Amino acid sequence: LPATVGTGDVYTVTAQAIATGLFIPSSVLVLSTSRLTSRDFDAWLFAANSRVNLNERWSLEPSLRWYAQDNATGSTLRRLAPSLRSTYRLRDSISLEAEVTLERSRTKAALSSETSNLVFYYIGYRIDL
Repeated sequence: LPATVGTGDVYTVTAQAIATGLFIPSSVLVLSTSRLTSRDFDAWLFAANSRVNLNERWSLEPSLRWYAQDNATGSTLRRLAPSLRSTYRLRDSISLEAEVTLERSRTKAALSSETSNLVFYYIGYRIDL
């Protein structure tokens, strides 16, 4: 591939709101928004992340991210990504984890339009030392 010019400096400003005990006493909800700017693009990121402990062993972490980018060339990018993560604690220091993320991206330019879908998932374990 031929060399391309870098984006230069990217400036980001982020705001967050965090709530605890909103759904059940051990739940956490984080809402955040970020504004990204550079000489080549302007973008916004909105995210909602939550954690709910169902009991002493199970926890669920649903999240939703929306990203919108407008490029100096006139092209645009939009991305929506919901995900769900689950953790099961076998012992104090050993957990099983699983996550699935669905991502839909749409890129539009003067002469083209592209939509892509991504599915990401994993199942694994974690040992806390």
